[in-house]
Amino acid sequence: MVIPIKHSGTKLKVLEGDVLPRALQRTAPRDVTLNSSGWTVAVLALGLMVAGAVGGPLVAMKIEADNARAVELRTSGMRMEAVITEVRRSRGDEPRVRVNYKYRAADGREFEGRVRLREKDPVAKAAKPGGGLTVVYPPSDPGASWLEGREPAEKSMLLVALPPLLCWAGAIPMLVALWRQKRLLAEGRGAVARIVAVETQDGESKTWKVTYAWTLLSGAERKAKVAAGAEPGVPGSGIAIVYDGERPERHSLYPMSLVRVRQ
Repeated sequence: MVIPIKHSGTKLKVLEGDVLPRALQRTAPRDVTLNSSGWTVAVLALGLMVAGAVGGPLVAMKIEADNARAVELRTSGMRMEAVITEVRRSRGDEPRVRVNYKYRAADGREFEGRVRLREKDPVAKAAKPGGGLTVVYPPSDPGASWLEGREPAEKSMLLVALPPLLCWAGAIPMLVALWRQKRLLAEGRGAVARIVAVETQDGESKTWKVTYAWTLLSGAERKAKVAAGAEPGVPGSGIAIVYDGERPERHSLYPMSLVRVRQ
């Protein structure tokens, strides 16, 4: 049975004399801790968890404020005629038109505003310096304005769940990877695997597809493949692995990427 590739761009460490590293010679359970990469992943995961927990309330506050403004615009928004002061047209795959304008609020104060429109928008096509636009602003904040008929709509409070979901969706796989590696190294069996085939793969960066095999305590043979980022040893060379005695398909090359045995 060939187990699918579980590593990418790995640098294989060929054993000298087919002797397992001392860390793997220790009996389980081994005292395992995070290495520098593992701590980096742990800090990133923690940061994402905190960001998700904090982001939800912050988004809720922003939505509540935006919805209050949307209601104010709909119920008591002030409509004023604005004068276009400048029109700038950009080029590209999706041309845009930036329209700058100024208007005078009901209290006599003058404000400026701007809006970006698609080139095919009717307002953009007709816009020219000195022309007019009808804008709407909330009485509580005369300096904030929108084109009439294009005022912001109320947003669903369900959006509050997005920051936690997105952040935790990124953090949980990191924590699971840390937990799996730590458990495997602490309780797994060390073994010398033998490289049985090496295939060169050319692309943007040269890699080698390495097939290796090891023997279980039952005498059965297991095979797996890995993409090596540096030239591996020749067929017949020994490499160290750690595998789950009950589920041998759960295995990893050694040293592992996120954890190590405490000295």
